[in-house]
Amino acid sequence: MAFNARVFRIFIASPSDVKEERDVISRVIQEWNDLHSFDRKVVLLPLRWETHSAPELGKRPQELINLEIVDHADMAVGVFWTRIGTPTGGFDSGTIEEIDRIGKADKLVMCYFSKAKVEIDSIDLEQYAKLKEFKKKTYKNGLVEQYANIVEFRDLFVKQLEIKIRTLIAKDGETGSQDSTPSKPRLELGIIDPISKENIGDKIIINPRMLSFTKSDIEAIPDYEIEEKKKDLFFRVNRDYYRQYVEYIREEWAKTPIQFSLYNPSPIAIRDIFIDIQVKKLEGFIITRKISKKPEANSSGLSIDLGENFEGLIGVNTLHVQEKEDYYQIQISYSALQPQRSIQFSYPFFIESSKKLALELNVNIYADCFPKPFTKEMTINIEPNKIKHTPIEILKELEIFK
Repeated sequence: MAFNARVFRIFIASPSDVKEERDVISRVIQEWNDLHSFDRKVVLLPLRWETHSAPELGKRPQELINLEIVDHADMAVGVFWTRIGTPTGGFDSGTIEEIDRIGKADKLVMCYFSKAKVEIDSIDLEQYAKLKEFKKKTYKNGLVEQYANIVEFRDLFVKQLEIKIRTLIAKDGETGSQDSTPSKPRLELGIIDPISKENIGDKIIINPRMLSFTKSDIEAIPDYEIEEKKKDLFFRVNRDYYRQYVEYIREEWAKTPIQFSLYNPSPIAIRDIFIDIQVKKLEGFIITRKISKKPEANSSGLSIDLGENFEGLIGVNTLHVQEKEDYYQIQISYSALQPQRSIQFSYPFFIESSKKLALELNVNIYADCFPKPFTKEMTINIEPNKIKHTPIEILKELEIFK
């Protein structure tokens, strides 16, 4: 069945040593089209110089590529490993000229740099030096990532392509300032109080409980033992059970679960919801999805990851936490939220902190019907409580040690 759609052209730029990555980009774009084009009325067109240009007498080959392909692109994806490419006259390589031309036009640029191992004797040192210099260059609408192998590259590109598509859609349909009147589609994101489980808005004060033990405190914890008559019932007795339990409590009390609620006050259903949250790194806190497994008397304590997928009102939804160089990135997707409905995201992430801090959350909310993302700021004030108890006192209070 024929349908009308917006077409966004994505130029793939890379030197010759990352051919596999070029093929992955094309396949991921095609898979996105197969899954989403009809429903979202958007088609992505991958542009490659080898398939979208033809030689012409009297013109520099790179100039021809620029005129026929690069200048018509809405976005560029660049991939590099050890080479920067072949010089074109005005630039160190055609790849750099293509990316620079798109970046300076304030279009979206995604650059990926491989960290895969390579034989040092096979590297062109001049090419590699120029590549390191190019890494320092940034663009207004640019994204820079590194990857270790082709699987990680594909995972990164799949996630980040979706974000960039939403940005392209927003830029294409931009109509000016956001209108937050009830008749217009909008979403309201709030923080859930971990005690009352109520939505308390854009700000929260959390009080992680900090336990501090000395070496002598730990040494005073006895081994775990069971009654003689019960020994035959267990294959293995965990003599470190009490010590493990104290470590488990110390870790758990230092963490505070953070959950969000989402409300749709609009008169229509809102679909393809994507929430991107960035938190600047400061000394004294971490954001994680890991929880500590409670130790057992006949087994060891382990740390485990919460699953990244969880069930929502419609379909499977996701929550990811990624640690970047300068910030944490929290990404939440949700299939659809009906009008006048609210949900609380089932699984939390955790903030672990030992210092008094004010964390600013920069939030962008995307959806199928938003001409541009809604942006807002949220604040988490951390005020740790220092608890002066010995391990034995903690174990007795929790009725673990009697």
